[in-house]
This record gives sequence, C-alpha cells and structure tokens, in this order.
Amino acid sequence: MLNYWIFKMPPYEELGQQEVQHVAPADGCVSIVLMDRKPQLFKMALVTGPTTDMIRTVVQPDTIYLGIRFVPGMFCAVFDVKDIDLKNQKFPAQHLLPYLDLQPLLQHLYFDFKDFGLIDDFLLNLLAQHPPVRYDEEVNRAVQLIMASAGGVLVKRVLENACLSERQLQKRFKRSTYLSMKELAKICRLHQTIIKVHLENKSISDAVYESGFFDQAHYNHNFYQSTGRKPEEFYKYISRIKHVDVKPVSKNEN
Repeated sequence: MLNYWIFKMPPYEELGQQEVQHVAPADGCVSIVLMDRKPQLFKMALVTGPTTDMIRTVVQPDTIYLGIRFVPGMFCAVFDVKDIDLKNQKFPAQHLLPYLDLQPLLQHLYFDFKDFGLIDDFLLNLLAQHPPVRYDEEVNRAVQLIMASAGGVLVKRVLENACLSERQLQKRFKRSTYLSMKELAKICRLHQTIIKVHLENKSISDAVYESGFFDQAHYNHNFYQSTGRKPEEFYKYISRIKHVDVKPVSKNEN
C-alpha cells in the first residue's frame, strides 16, 4: 500500500454546474476507488489500473471519492490478478474481485470521512484471511529505485540491483505493474515536476532541472505527450483545486 487519497466535490449550489471534466496526473499505481454520490445515495467501488496519460474522468457535485493506492506491483501480488491487463482500464470492483466485500467501507464513507484507521483494519483483516503475499522481489527493488529517484535512476543501475537480464526484468516488471520501467520512470518524473511547480511554488526552470529533464522544451514535450495539454493550461485548471498534504510519488515514501 502506498497511500490513501480523497477528492471531494462541493454541492451544486457552490459548484454552479452539473458535472466537471476532471483531469489529474498519472501516478503509475492501481487504486481501489470508493465513491459516494450524496444526492442520489449512490455508492460504488472501482478498480482503476495505471494510466500512461493524464487521468480524465467526469466528477459530479456533492460527491466524495476515496482511493486506496497500491505501490506498483503490489496490487497484483495481494489480489493475484495476473491474467487481466489493467493498464488504462477500469473495472467495477465486484466484477474484478468478486470475493472482496467492500460494503463495510462503503457504508462508512461520507463527506467528512477522516477515519483512515478503518481502511487499515480492513486491509489487515483481508491479508490475514489470505496466504502471505508473494511478490516479485526483483521487480519490487526496481520499483523502489525508480520511485525513490523520482524516475531519475538509470536502467543500468536498476539491472545491477536486480541481477537479471534487461529482457527478463522488463517482462516480469510489466507482468506485475502493467507498465514498463520507462513508463513508470516518466510518470514519476512528470508527477514530481508538477508538485514542485504547483505546490512548492518553484519556477518551471528550477523544477525542470531538479526533476532531471534536459531543458524546458524537453519537459514541455513530455507534458503535452502525456496530457494533451500545454503546461500553463493544466496549471490554470488545478489552481482551482485545494490540495492538502499532497507530496511527490517518491522520495522514500515507500
């Protein structure tokens, strides 16, 4: 498990519109997303796979979204989901994980939800009911190196720690995380740059340099390639969102 996240939409009277086309940076992770749409008393759970592009979704007034975000490779290990490619995919949780009863969490999900200990207990009980997690240790070391360096580690360095050929590691990495090492590194690097610019108030030139891009043109190209938007358009949009306790998806958070 990497962390939890919450996204809250204000009521219609405050929002002034029925829905919003929301965009968010890719994070390279599989998440279980719980949703409570207050006006319709509608609750549901989704499993969202890692995306290589910006996450785009429609969000509606008076709705809360709570995500359980897994370290790349760990969702596959915990739930033994190996035959379905989750990359750029969404599935109703009851279809992908029919044996997983998420109703206890959904019943306690409400707009002012703060009891994350409830999720801790749920996951610990889940693990206690299943055999010990069998994860790919070489892939996990590769993931840790990539995330700790915010995508800046060289493939050569990753291979030295894995003691595998590049072909072997790439194959196992993709089977466990649904991404290539290059894709995860690119996501981490871009994600950290966005955090530095938007939340740490650093200049784009400083953030680009610290995140390992060659120059601003390289950053702009990667940004547009991943999001379909120019950086200034995206920053204008997310400036409307209040962020609390958001950190880079790296730097010893694992």
